[in-house]
Amino acid sequence: MEVTYNIKAIIINRYDFREKDSKVILYSDTEGKLELVARGTKNIKSKLVSHIEPITLANIMVVKGKQYDYIGSVIGENYFSNIKKSFNRLEIAGKFLSFYNKEIKFGETLDSKDYFNLLLSFLNLINDKNLKVNLNLIYSIFLYKILIIFGLKQELYICNNCKNKLTPKNNKIIFNKGGIVCPKCSHKFKESQFISDETIKLLRLSEKVEVKKVNILKIRDNIINEFESIINKIYIYNK
Repeated sequence: MEVTYNIKAIIINRYDFREKDSKVILYSDTEGKLELVARGTKNIKSKLVSHIEPITLANIMVVKGKQYDYIGSVIGENYFSNIKKSFNRLEIAGKFLSFYNKEIKFGETLDSKDYFNLLLSFLNLINDKNLKVNLNLIYSIFLYKILIIFGLKQELYICNNCKNKLTPKNNKIIFNKGGIVCPKCSHKFKESQFISDETIKLLRLSEKVEVKKVNILKIRDNIINEFESIINKIYIYNK
């Protein structure tokens, strides 16, 4: 008797496998990142194909196999059509999915619900036809939210060295130390970068803001650029 289980998952990638099949990489709400075989997908009459395209939310029955686990059945729940109709949205979505595929390993189920909900919230937001916010800002906010789950939350309220409360102007961020240092302490750290008060506020906001409120943020382009650069450096310095 076949062993099966059901998951809700977001399709990250699909590629050819064997003569008639595909392999599907997905992120699920309970099992984390999985790679499953989809049988017969090269057949033009296959009922699976339309439901296993990347950037699709689907309900999947998984069949346990000796060598591979298989997709027994799949029903697409959300195809995120507004993303797929826009090159810019599709590019940002692909970038975010690529990050998941690269940084989250197979078999890691700890925090899988948090990662799944964050990815789904991101896709729902950039799929919104009334989207008003810069896509790079959205990407960077969600990237920082992932880094927080990774354990890379930055200290944004007190100096990382003297532990005094941070005050405006001339603060620096130390990427390999996990936070900001005040002007009196910053000379002690060679690998540091000035950070504007506006970007500190945006980092603080990113930790707390509800996903649905991201779409009402109004941030100047120069602050978005600084914020994006800093988030990328936090990620790179702590890989």
